[in-house]
Amino acid sequence: MKNLVFNIASFDEVELIKTFPLPYYIGKIHNFSVTVVFHQDENSVNLPEYYKGALLKPLKYPGKGKHFTFSGEWYFFRYFFKHAKETDVLVRVHFSYQTAIIGMIYKWRNPKGIFYIFSDGYGVWKSMLRDESGFMTKIKNSIIRKILFKTVETANKVSIELAEIYDFLKKQKPFLKTPEKLTFCAGV
Repeated sequence: MKNLVFNIASFDEVELIKTFPLPYYIGKIHNFSVTVVFHQDENSVNLPEYYKGALLKPLKYPGKGKHFTFSGEWYFFRYFFKHAKETDVLVRVHFSYQTAIIGMIYKWRNPKGIFYIFSDGYGVWKSMLRDESGFMTKIKNSIIRKILFKTVETANKVSIELAEIYDFLKKQKPFLKTPEKLTFCAGV
């Protein structure tokens, strides 16, 4: 049986309703085992070990880094370096610099694996839409675009929930080359 790993920084009872259906149904449709890998914190300590047949795997993190920061997610880098070859499909929630690094580590260690970015469209993507009248903003956006576009080249699939971001991205260079990578999935 193939293995799908769903990676999200923070996972709790709300995420069981909000984001868990995505890996659950992908697993059901394709007959994959599903593992949810997340940062263990005070909101996740009461979760069961298994939920609807999926393994909920909290990573105990001894540091004090916040979610969505490099120092707060280094343990994911280590996890995917170690477990990439046994992960057939990696689904990472949100598009961030950490997602870029995790995706590159995963594809380096498992080039045949499938890397899917499940994004609501906020954060880094949205920053590309800001006003570029200032010189520093133009430079910052240029760097962000290079990182994002390199990550898109690494990913097998990217889904976006916001129409505004989807319409913007489908006109961008990496998606012009491979439009099949981008999917709009409102209301997921």
